[in-house]
Amino acid sequence: MKRVLNAVLVLLIYISVVPVQAEEQYVTDVLYVSIREGEGDDFPPLRVVKSGVKLEILHKGEGKYYLVRAPDGLEGWIPHRFLTEEPISAAKLEIALAQIDQAQPENKILRKKLAELRSQLRDTEKERKQLDSSNRKLVKEKQKLEQMAKQPLQLKTENKTLRTENAAISSELNRLRLESESLDSSGQRNWFLTGASVVILGILIGLILPKLRGKSSNSWA
Repeated sequence: MKRVLNAVLVLLIYISVVPVQAEEQYVTDVLYVSIREGEGDDFPPLRVVKSGVKLEILHKGEGKYYLVRAPDGLEGWIPHRFLTEEPISAAKLEIALAQIDQAQPENKILRKKLAELRSQLRDTEKERKQLDSSNRKLVKEKQKLEQMAKQPLQLKTENKTLRTENAAISSELNRLRLESESLDSSGQRNWFLTGASVVILGILIGLILPKLRGKSSNSWA
C-alpha cells in the first residue's frame, strides 16, 4: 500500500512539473524581477531579469508563481503578476525599430524596383507611340497599294475600250477613204465627159454655123 501511495505521489509531482503547453509571456514594466529556485518568496533568487525579457512558461503553479525558462536556458519560478502576454512598450518599440531597420533595405530595393518599372513604363509608352505612328503609316501605304492595285484593272478596261474605239475609227476611216476614192474617180470621169461634150459641141457649132450663115446670105440676096 505504501508503494502505491509513493507511486501516486510521484505521479502527481510529475504532472505538476510537466508543462501543460508551450507558452511565452513577457516581463511587465518592472525594472528587475527575480527568478527563484522555488514557488515562493522564501526561495533564493537564481537571477534577476530586466523588464521586457521574453520567458517561456513551463508550468503554471497553483499559487502566484509560474515555472519559466530564460533565453539562456535557466529555469526557475517568478510571480505571474510580473508577466504579461503582450510585450511592454519598450519591447514593442524595439521590435518596431528592428522591423523598421529590417524593412529599410527592402524598402530601398522596392523603391529602386519602382523607379526601374517607371522607366520601363516610359520606354514602353514611347515604343507604343512609335508603333502607333508606324501603324498609321502602314495603313496609308496599304491603302495606296490597294489603290495602285486597282489601277491596272482600270487601265486594262480603258485600253480595251480604246482599242474598240480605235478599231471602229479605223473601219470608219477605211470606209471614208474608199468613198473618197470612189468619188474622186467618178468626178474625174464626169469632168472628162463634160470636157469632151464641150469639145464636140464646139466642133459641131464650128461646122454648122458657117453653113447657117451662107444660107442666110443667099436668102437675103
